[in-house]
Amino acid sequence: MNKYINGLLLTLLFNCPALAGGLALYETSPDNSASANAGSAAKAQGPATIAGNPAGMALLDGTQIQLSAGVVSGDMTIKLDNDGVSGGNPVQTAPLGTLYITHALDERWSAGIGLFGSHGLGLSYDPQWSGSRYVQYGNITGIAMAPSLALRINPQWSVGMSLIASQGKVEMKSTPLPNMSSAAKLDFSANDWAYAASLGVIYEKDENTRIGLNYISESEWRLKGDLFPGADIAQNSRINIVMPQSLTLSGYHQLNEQWTLLGSINWQQWSRFGEMDISYAQFNTTKNLGYQDTWHASIGTQFSVSEKFRLSTGIAYDSSPVNDANRTVNIPMGKAWRFGLGGDYQIIPSTTIELGYTFVRIGDMPFEQPGISGVYENSRLHFVMLGLKHKF
Repeated sequence: MNKYINGLLLTLLFNCPALAGGLALYETSPDNSASANAGSAAKAQGPATIAGNPAGMALLDGTQIQLSAGVVSGDMTIKLDNDGVSGGNPVQTAPLGTLYITHALDERWSAGIGLFGSHGLGLSYDPQWSGSRYVQYGNITGIAMAPSLALRINPQWSVGMSLIASQGKVEMKSTPLPNMSSAAKLDFSANDWAYAASLGVIYEKDENTRIGLNYISESEWRLKGDLFPGADIAQNSRINIVMPQSLTLSGYHQLNEQWTLLGSINWQQWSRFGEMDISYAQFNTTKNLGYQDTWHASIGTQFSVSEKFRLSTGIAYDSSPVNDANRTVNIPMGKAWRFGLGGDYQIIPSTTIELGYTFVRIGDMPFEQPGISGVYENSRLHFVMLGLKHKF
């Protein structure tokens, strides 16, 4: 029995549905969504710099607050190779929200705090679909709280750091595998806190040009719970999920009074995420899922229509953390193109409203598992964010 359960765990847990779409979210504010992450570690145009590069707080004066709300939706409909029942569109529509506050303590020191979504997306397949023994429902949610501090060393150099406390929740469900009791179906739910550090630096050549570098360390959620609550197997289990470290280099250059150029490159160590630990009773193992590190590149621009109204746009490319051979219906991730558009309008000198939209094109993602194969056709996501920025 233990040998069979071990195989069951490797089949279900290491293809955890909650991890689908679990790449880090770039949509941490309307302006970052509009520019497709271009310039995120160098812009420092508001309190949302806490998520992109905490050193940017040193460039902000007074007390400022930035908040936003939004929604993410999409389509990842499956076309099966056989006559099975398709899972429909499993992507769940989910809310987005952020809050950032910064305060200049004096001419050199600044402090702030940010609340934002760090990771997440959910899948919910049709109840009768042919792959239900692999995954029926899965969701991962990461909410980050980041108290931050920044120092302006001199007119050219600024540094900053954040302690990122991330509250993660994972849920996953499937129907029983063949020859198993109806009670022995995966139904796991757990949450945990994980901690990471964000370290950033910004170099300003002059008032029109700056370069930013930001590093975020890896963090680990240690999730404990019962894998099969209806059956006396795999109780008090533990799953460790590592969220990868990342490094972002960004540039900002104002060409003239109207045009500004933005750019970013980013590396994320998703190979570490693929090394997942699980244990229950006397069973302990580390499974390598064959994940690979990812690269991100983005370019964007801002155009000032007037003193009060500014448009932003950007385009980005993200490599895939899995190749076609390792992709499953539990983790349908692939390379992605991001296209951002938005703008901000100054209502009064102290208050600005912001709007950002990102279209994420993932495209076709083929998969093949025992008993089921097909392709996610023309996969795509939509992010819409509306925000307000106020300076006291």
